Amino acid sequence: MPPQPPAPGAQAATARKLAQPQSFEEIVKLAGTHRDLKAKDALERHVRPVRVAPGVLEIALTKDAPRDLPADLGRKLRAWTGQRWLVTLSDEAGGETIMEREQRLRDSLMSRARTHPEVKRILEQFPDARIVDVRPLDAPRTPQDSEDET
Repeated sequence: MPPQPPAPGAQAATARKLAQPQSFEEIVKLAGTHRDLKAKDALERHVRPVRVAPGVLEIALTKDAPRDLPADLGRKLRAWTGQRWLVTLSDEAGGETIMEREQRLRDSLMSRARTHPEVKRILEQFPDARIVDVRPLDAPRTPQDSEDET
């Protein structure tokens, strides 16, 4: 009996499942897609990307990164993509971690908010008031935003 061809759509499903990330951000997104929150957190918190190419992830790590993180990422990327990944530690410093970049953005937004004339006026009128959060105007709204307004 001749082999059966794959069912219609089976190849498309496999192609969707086995994504081929082209950037560090796509790797982080892939961890989230696979609901591997531990890997996603490690990528955001401890990894300073140096270079990403098909099957290659060159990184620098923060001082407090788990020692087995590169090997763990290599295994997970292989499972997620169906391709062998070489995850190497670089002598280069690498870029900011995602968390560092987000903190820098938050700090910048907070600084700008404190110097805004209307905010300064409100803080002067209400000395116990404080700025607790800032977001860019184009940031997506969350369900928490709706609760805060009620």
